[in-house]
Amino acid sequence: MNKEKYTIAYYNLPICPIYPYNHSTINDDTPFIKWSNASNITQYQIQVSTIPDFSRNIVIDIETLNKAEYQVFEPLNNLQLFYWRIRAKNKNEEWLNWSETWKFKIILETKIKIIASDGSANDYFGNCVSIGGDGNTIVVGAYGDDGNGSDSGSVYIYGMEQVGMKQKY
Repeated sequence: MNKEKYTIAYYNLPICPIYPYNHSTINDDTPFIKWSNASNITQYQIQVSTIPDFSRNIVIDIETLNKAEYQVFEPLNNLQLFYWRIRAKNKNEEWLNWSETWKFKIILETKIKIIASDGSANDYFGNCVSIGGDGNTIVVGAYGDDGNGSDSGSVYIYGMEQVGMKQKY
């Protein structure tokens, strides 16, 4: 019987991002980040940055992870675009190449109460509302407003500010 020796080679398959999805918008400032798991890996490194080339503004850089996931604990900035990537260290203690860079944006839901600066009873403020195509302007009608004569009506225009809506006109 012919005995042959075989060598088993372990191929270092790339680690792939899973969540947050690429180009996604999420409503969570402490997201759960997940990537593909691979065999023959001893640890993972994750980086999150506001710059796509990771040359600066790295907000997360952890290289001691032993699972293919990471829970962000310190809240990330609202209305900010983030880039993330991961890499793995194999059993030979060699860091593999970085994964593809993915990006996500955090937009937290905010509830804003809009009131008329000169509102009074029976103005019917809010009976008609329109939101601009940019999402940053709201127009509110009050057909019962008496500011320019009985039931003359008014229109209020609000613009998005960093902390909420502010009446412009």
